[in-house]
Amino acid sequence: MKIGCIIQARSDSSRLPRKIFKQLGDKSVIEWVVSRIKKSKVIEEVIIATTINDSDNRLEKIASRINVACFRGSENNVLSRYYEAANRHKLDIIIRATGDNPYVDFKIIDRLVRELQETNSDYVTCIDIPIGFGAEVFTYDALRKAYYNAKELYELEHVTPYIYLNSKDEFKIRKVSYGVPKTSIRATLDTESDYMFLLAIFDKLQEDHFSFEDIIRICNKNPWLTFINNNVVQKQKYDNLEMEISAAIEILKIQELDSAVKMLKSLQSGVRPND
Repeated sequence: MKIGCIIQARSDSSRLPRKIFKQLGDKSVIEWVVSRIKKSKVIEEVIIATTINDSDNRLEKIASRINVACFRGSENNVLSRYYEAANRHKLDIIIRATGDNPYVDFKIIDRLVRELQETNSDYVTCIDIPIGFGAEVFTYDALRKAYYNAKELYELEHVTPYIYLNSKDEFKIRKVSYGVPKTSIRATLDTESDYMFLLAIFDKLQEDHFSFEDIIRICNKNPWLTFINNNVVQKQKYDNLEMEISAAIEILKIQELDSAVKMLKSLQSGVRPND
């Protein structure tokens, strides 16, 4: 069975444009993602999946320079981008990674692949680890079913929701637990403060073969590090307006915008503030 990692990446990210080209030492963020994934013992091919937009021509050139494949497809239908890339490269097992996680842990990836194979599962992911270290692993058959059946916008944008939201009926799902205590560590790149955190961690690493446990130990010894970006809200899509309003309320609470919280809560209950 051919095992490949597809890294979704594009230049024009909405929150922090061209973030994948920011430097960490002598490599850009996207180069770090590829370098880390290439340390896997099970991955046979690494593919950067980007868009057909001219702005991503630079990304294709980088892929060629660092000797990885580049597939170009739909900007918004990322599910189709994955399916078409997996088809072209004849993958049987797919690892989904993103171009904004330069410290993705190759050891986690290898464990998830083993779990998928040993349990004959369709989809495996990890829980209870900080944002930015993990990945998702799934079979080509599961990806194919998602491609032909997914209809909702969030299913097309995020690749795997159709799989894990339909697990009872169609797919065998496994979730690997590492037993990591809850932490505010955030090792992904969406904002400038995220970049500051990644740089601070980079300055304290002595080699490139580190694991996510090493970064947790660094943060435990230097708790101030997590203050750099602990106020960043993780970007995500919601299935409906009710869920969006609930998320907005939590964000406003962080900023202590009590009047706005009251307004949104009144919308949830169907009662206007002045009623």
